[in-house]
Amino acid sequence: MPLSTPKLVRGHGAEDAKIMIVTDYPSGEEYSSGKAGTGFVQRRFESQFRDCNYDFGRSYITNLYKRVFHLPKAKNQQADYIAEYEQAFLPQKYGEIVANEIIEVSPNVILAAGEYACRYLTGRKQILKQRGSILPLSEIVKQDSGQPNAIKPHIRVIP
Repeated sequence: MPLSTPKLVRGHGAEDAKIMIVTDYPSGEEYSSGKAGTGFVQRRFESQFRDCNYDFGRSYITNLYKRVFHLPKAKNQQADYIAEYEQAFLPQKYGEIVANEIIEVSPNVILAAGEYACRYLTGRKQILKQRGSILPLSEIVKQDSGQPNAIKPHIRVIP
């Protein structure tokens, strides 16, 4: 997909979800449907939630980056590619969108399902080292919302 494609992939789910899932960027299936958490992603989370006796339909899922793109496989090229991608879509700030989704949904827990989602939500790098930790929400998220007091202080992030 070319970077000039204007279509945004929107988050969706239960309005009163206690669990919010934030992935890095949409898959091709999510882009085609225009909704986060569809296709393979939905099947994967449904399976994992079923194992925990939790209904995936009671959660809310979104992507940090709202447009589809293909990240290079070479790790040393990924940061530059992400920076170029973010620059190409300014003034559209994805963090503001996600922060406002957090305010609207007001979950208790956010699952950071990806390196970039983890970095944004917690301010920490290396999701593999953070996996399973229960971390506070980053101050950056609160600032991006434009209404820091509207975000519940007890929201926790699990990478």
